[in-house]
Amino acid sequence: MAGHSLGGWFANHFAHKYNLRALLIAPCVYPSEVLADRIPDVADMKLSFPTTNTEMVRVMVEVDDESLDVAVARRTLVNLPDSWDVDYFAGGHHRIARSSDIWYHLTHLCEDPIFWMDEATYHGED
Repeated sequence: MAGHSLGGWFANHFAHKYNLRALLIAPCVYPSEVLADRIPDVADMKLSFPTTNTEMVRVMVEVDDESLDVAVARRTLVNLPDSWDVDYFAGGHHRIARSSDIWYHLTHLCEDPIFWMDEATYHGED
């Protein structure tokens, strides 16, 4: 499973539920707090961010990211299983500056080369 922001929360949720490997890129750790002003119904939901999955989990946190509370991530991502690896990156936006790191983690999690399409060659949804 792999996901960014709220997708990172979902990837973590399903990775825990089905004991899968995951790559979480700037995950939304507490959507009920972060998204309450945009999605009022989510404020009343108890959306935990479990950290007990024993499968490989890689987390990429952008220190300067405008949408992730780094202090919350540092407070939450502690006492993790040995299978978890959390990297804090300074500078650059993760989706652009970290593409090689994302590729590395995806390949490592899959334990097999996978198809990778560079953004420069992407020509549309089809």
